[in-house]
Amino acid sequence: MERANGENGGTNSSDSVYRYSNRRSRQRRPPRIRPNFFVGFRITSKELIAQIEELQHSIAQAFPDAASCLVDPQTLHVTLCVLHLKDMEGKSHYHWRCF
Repeated sequence: MERANGENGGTNSSDSVYRYSNRRSRQRRPPRIRPNFFVGFRITSKELIAQIEELQHSIAQAFPDAASCLVDPQTLHVTLCVLHLKDMEGKSHYHWRCF
């Protein structure tokens, strides 16, 4: 079936105008609220830390350029959740130290 005005298989000019105007009229998304606080716990198992050190040693030998990306296993932690606190005063209410 042929289209009017000799538009065989092409896009209709009104379609392209619609797509263009639709793009322009879209509202911008509100800025994404990024997390500024996390809840987690430090990895303290000596056995697990030793295994991580072995793994990092193997990675550094296989990929020397990656060695600078490896972090000290003593600082590893597990993040349970992240959240955004609006004011700095609110953070002091949520800052706990677990031993």
